[in-house]
Amino acid sequence: MNYKILIVGNTSESYQLGSILVRASQELNILFNTNDTNWNYYAPSMKYSWGKIIFKILGKRPLEWWVFNNNIIKSIVNTSPIIVIFTGILPLKNTVFDICHKNNIKIVNYLTDSPWSKQNSCSKFINNLSKYDCIFSTKKLLMTDLLKAGAKKVHFLPFAFDPFLHHSLPITANEGEYKFFPDACLIGGADADRIQFIDKFLLNFKGKLGLYGSYWHQNEKLNKFYHGIIFGDDFCKVVHNSKINIGLVRRANKDEHSMRSYEIPACGGAGIYEDTSEHRDLFQGYPEYGFFKSPEDLAEKCNWLLENPIQREQMRKIGMQIIIKDTNTYTSRLKTILELCSE
Repeated sequence: MNYKILIVGNTSESYQLGSILVRASQELNILFNTNDTNWNYYAPSMKYSWGKIIFKILGKRPLEWWVFNNNIIKSIVNTSPIIVIFTGILPLKNTVFDICHKNNIKIVNYLTDSPWSKQNSCSKFINNLSKYDCIFSTKKLLMTDLLKAGAKKVHFLPFAFDPFLHHSLPITANEGEYKFFPDACLIGGADADRIQFIDKFLLNFKGKLGLYGSYWHQNEKLNKFYHGIIFGDDFCKVVHNSKINIGLVRRANKDEHSMRSYEIPACGGAGIYEDTSEHRDLFQGYPEYGFFKSPEDLAEKCNWLLENPIQREQMRKIGMQIIIKDTNTYTSRLKTILELCSE
């Protein structure tokens, strides 16, 4: 594809979205440059308590924000991209948009979080929305809010999977002897809604639960189910070898599907998904027992599935058939962004 793009996102680790878009660019043979948005790269002040205080005072902008924006402007001027793709909630100087518009460079954001959620709220980013040529949102429920906030164009662009990161990894005979693989697995950070949900789920669930991700260990009751934060091969093995993977969305983020919706089947996992309209659209033809409406419903279905391995295997195979397609990869998502920006 005859494009030159600038990717402004987190490229510090292979699993970050910025790095995923870099690999997608390579697969499409696109010329690209990057600006890393990882704190450790551009905002070392965030390592210190005084830096975090300044961050709050400046409206969720680190001390180095002005320098970083100037570096983005230099990258745009020096590389002359056709499209600049931002990922995440990063407030920008108006000059960044002005230089793009002056040079007929499309500037877009692949937005995977809600800028109105308690965790991510950022008024300065919301003020930027009207200056983007397009917002690509992973959330249908957010599209109206984005348009009301002044966004010129909003397109629904779901999550996806990256074959480099997400693939089947069955355990070896030796691993099976010492590694813990839960009956029911939830990978994702804890928040108030999820903690309350899991508390209710455990009242009726009869199997072994495994919780992976940030903050679960800080809950006194749920700490015993916590097994760390996992990436890479460890992630693939846990998903593949857990009997059931729970696809619980984050309501505070206006999710109706999540990264796990694609990653669980891509890793060969058997998934049970929260009953949302987006999950129903995505998993057409999936067994009815593969969706849950409440903690109690989830517990009842998980208990039943633990006693019915044939049905679990059916879920695994159907999920893989639905998801493992080129059209569900981040390479396809990047291609969509480029095509829509060329219209």
